[in-house]
Amino acid sequence: MPTVAETLARFALHLSAGDVPDDVALLAKGHLLDTLGIALASSRTDFGAAVHAAGRTLGVGDEATALGFGTRLPAASAALVNSTLAHGLDFDDTHVEAN
Repeated sequence: MPTVAETLARFALHLSAGDVPDDVALLAKGHLLDTLGIALASSRTDFGAAVHAAGRTLGVGDEATALGFGTRLPAASAALVNSTLAHGLDFDDTHVEAN
């Protein structure tokens, strides 16, 4: 019996762009642009600089890029930096109508 993660991975692996309805693809593009915009804006804040500095000290590697900085980091460090930046100026948790 496959796990939920395995089932989701198999679904994602076999999904093609043509399988996604146009309205869903449009919403996904909007959410992606929103996330990138928030990450880039967050990269110019004090907390953005702090998480970037922290990410740079966590290891050596160049598998991924820190958004807004262009710094190549190990994948795990870039994930930490980018996820912090992407949620740093995101106020949907406090704006009920955004949910």
